[in-house]
Amino acid sequence: MHLTLQMRRCLNPACPQVRKPYRPDAAGRLALPQHAFGLAVLTFLGTRRSAHHASVPTLHQAVVERGRAVAPRPVTNLLER
Repeated sequence: MHLTLQMRRCLNPACPQVRKPYRPDAAGRLALPQHAFGLAVLTFLGTRRSAHHASVPTLHQAVVERGRAVAPRPVTNLLER
């Protein structure tokens, strides 16, 4: 399967986000093969890991706080992915 996400830009001059690119809402719901979590969770973990040098327990807690029921091991697997 091949998916293409089309980036859009707001063209309304009154919009505070005028000409800034944004992704479709459905993009975060797409999951990688053999994974139960969407790309939004993967990018969240990657960003936190890179920017804040967060440990796996810290990342796990952040995901749980956002309402996702997940064990620590899948967090490790997603970071490896």
